[in-house]
Amino acid sequence: AVDFLSRISGVNIVILPNAREGKSDEELNVAIRLDGAVPVNKILDLVTQFTGLAWNVENGVVQITTQEAAQGTSIVQLYDVKDLATPINNFPGTEVNLDPTGEYVPEEEIAEPEPEFLLDQIVELIQSNVDQTVWEEAGSVEGLPPGTLVVKAPPSTHTKVQDLLDGLRG
Repeated sequence: AVDFLSRISGVNIVILPNAREGKSDEELNVAIRLDGAVPVNKILDLVTQFTGLAWNVENGVVQITTQEAAQGTSIVQLYDVKDLATPINNFPGTEVNLDPTGEYVPEEEIAEPEPEFLLDQIVELIQSNVDQTVWEEAGSVEGLPPGTLVVKAPPSTHTKVQDLLDGLRG
C-alpha cells in the first residue's frame, strides 16, 4: 500500500527500520480498497492504524515509524498567558451627583476584579485535555507567575496546546 501510494501521489514515503523491528511481513502487509478519491494523509492514517505504527513528515519525506518515534523529541516552549491569568483592573471615575434634590444614593463599591483563569487552572486544563500520555511520560507543564507557562513536549503537542490557549482567548 505504501509503495503504491508513493508511486501514484509522487510523495516520498519511507518505512524506517525501527517500524519493522519485531513485526513480521504479514503484520506489515496492508491491503486497502477505497472507492473514490481519498487524501494521502487519510490513507496513511489507515495504514498506520492497522499496523500499530505512526507517520510524520521530516525534511520533506513522509516517514512511517513507531508511535514513540513519530512524536519526535521534546522541546521546551514558553507561552505568555498573562492575558488569561491576570485580572483587568477597573478604575472607577470620580463620583458625580447630577441629582438636584440631593437624594442621590451612591452604589456599592465595585469589587476588585478576579482573573478568569488562574495559572494553576490553566496547567490542569492543559494536562487533562491535551495528549495526556505525554504528561505521564516525559512531558511537563509548569506555571511561572505572573503568567508564563513552560511546556516541555513534542512539537505536535505544542500545536494542540496553542490551539487550546487560542480557544480560551476566543
